[in-house]
Formats: sequence, structure tokens, C-alpha cells
Amino acid sequence: PAEKKVPGRVYATTVEELKPTDMIE
Repeated sequence: PAEKKVPGRVYATTVEELKPTDMIE
């Protein structure tokens, strides 16, 4: 799945769902 990098968080974006995770990079 594609990953959107946003401030403080990584959003894993799939065709099924938008899933916010607490992975800080």
C-alpha cells in the first residue's frame, strides 16, 4: 500500500480503507 507522510504520523492508504497509525518518523 502507498504511504502518505504527514507531520508526526504515517497514513497507510489502501483502496479498502484509510488507516492512521502512530508510527512517528
